[in-house]
Amino acid sequence: MKKTYAAIKSARALTFASGIFPLTFRSSLLLLSGSYLLFGPGENDADLVASTLGTSLLCLILIFLIVTAILGRTLRRNLTASVYPPASEELVSKTPLKFFTKTIPIRLPPMFALEMRLRFAQPGVESFTHSIRGFDSNPRLLLDLIQFKHRGIWEVRFIDCALVDLFGFTRYAWVIGGPEVERSLPVPPPEHQFSDLPIISSSVREGDTLQAEERREGDPLDLKPYHPSDGMKKIVWKIFAKS
Repeated sequence: MKKTYAAIKSARALTFASGIFPLTFRSSLLLLSGSYLLFGPGENDADLVASTLGTSLLCLILIFLIVTAILGRTLRRNLTASVYPPASEELVSKTPLKFFTKTIPIRLPPMFALEMRLRFAQPGVESFTHSIRGFDSNPRLLLDLIQFKHRGIWEVRFIDCALVDLFGFTRYAWVIGGPEVERSLPVPPPEHQFSDLPIISSSVREGDTLQAEERREGDPLDLKPYHPSDGMKKIVWKIFAKS
């Protein structure tokens, strides 16, 4: 039990060092397992199966580690992208809006993918994680449907990028920023359409024979609403007359 806990703790420590070595928790566990098989039961060829399996695991992780590190550094140095938000007259809150991200041609070997995602300065904006694979000589165009929760100034801060392998062994992450990505968007609220309200008289209703200004004695059954032009004295008098 203690050995298992120590292995998991060591795997987490290797994962935290992914800023230098693009390891994941899965690859860290496999790396420790391969080392144990190679230098434990397989030491001095005591167990040929353990020695072969441990060597194979270490070689597999090492190959993915080298390819991810080289390809990730190359993409980080050369990859550029531009963000194209909707026109200013199309910006409105609580409505899905189309954001386009255009990148240079991306060429990836098999079993590798590039993940890209828009990031905003304000929390609460949900964007899609795009997974780019394969070899393409044309620029890539990514579409996001962004919905702002309320009006205000919303800012596109950067693009999260990560080169990963399809087995989940390695992950090389970085961000793309700069004037081609950063955007400041003033988003107004949606326009409300009010339906036509019926015109209701506040002083005379059907069946009334006298204007409120002419009948000052009051009536216990008089439920006539007050006239908007009534002053405070007239309103107090009407209340007194009805009481």
